[in-house]
Amino acid sequence: MNESELYNQIYQQKEQLGSLISEYWNLYSGMDTWYFWFNVASVLIPLVILYFAIDRQRIFEISFFGFAVHVLWANIDSILSSNNYLVHAHTLTHLIPSGITMTA
Repeated sequence: MNESELYNQIYQQKEQLGSLISEYWNLYSGMDTWYFWFNVASVLIPLVILYFAIDRQRIFEISFFGFAVHVLWANIDSILSSNNYLVHAHTLTHLIPSGITMTA
C-alpha cells in the first residue's frame, strides 16, 4: 500500500467516524437530553459564580493562573482521551473533537 492509498483509507475512516459521532450525539447527547443541559449548567454556573466572587484587585493574577491550569488540563485531557484512558460519553457538542472540560 502506497502513501496516497493509506491516506485515502485514513480519510475514509475519519469521515465514517465523524458521521458516527454526529449520529451518537444527536441520539444520546443532543439538546433534548438532560446530559446536554447538565453540561451547559456545569460550564455556565461556575462562570457566573466566578464573575460575582472574583477579587477585582487580583483579577489578572487569578486569570493567568486559571488559564495556565486550563491549558495544562486541556493537554492532559487530550492525551488521555486519544489513548482511551478518559472517555467523555456525553459532550457539549459533536463539532469539537475533545470534550469541554470543567477548567474551560
